[in-house]
Amino acid sequence: MLITNHVLAGTLVGVRAPSLPLALGLGLASHFAMDTVPHWGVDDQDEYLRVARIDGLTGLGVSAAVLAAAPAADRVRIAGGIFGACFPDTNQVSAHFFGRTFHPAWFDGFHNVIQTEHGWLRQEVIVAGALSVVVVASLVNRRRG
Repeated sequence: MLITNHVLAGTLVGVRAPSLPLALGLGLASHFAMDTVPHWGVDDQDEYLRVARIDGLTGLGVSAAVLAAAPAADRVRIAGGIFGACFPDTNQVSAHFFGRTFHPAWFDGFHNVIQTEHGWLRQEVIVAGALSVVVVASLVNRRRG
């Protein structure tokens, strides 16, 4: 699953969660739930890195935009939801830059087992578009409410 989709899901979790601990926990749960759904992934390392770079920067930009647009009272919970939703994929970043993951082996093992990957990148873009609409509507609703 692209990290941008996890950012968007974590945003929705944070908007609705009543507390930071719950936002973190539900964000983490959303990551694993989303990773069980068939999603993009390839064995070609060059293609993977090309998409991952773009997606990583997009995810950072979306995180910044969401947090800037969110009502001040919701920002910490939304940041918690985003952090929880993205945390499992930090293993990929640490493996790329440091040659190993810092997660416990059981955590990475579980994360790897639940992955259902295929080469359909278009599906990820459709999911991101749909989640974006829901995120914008949720943030607008929170600002009005």
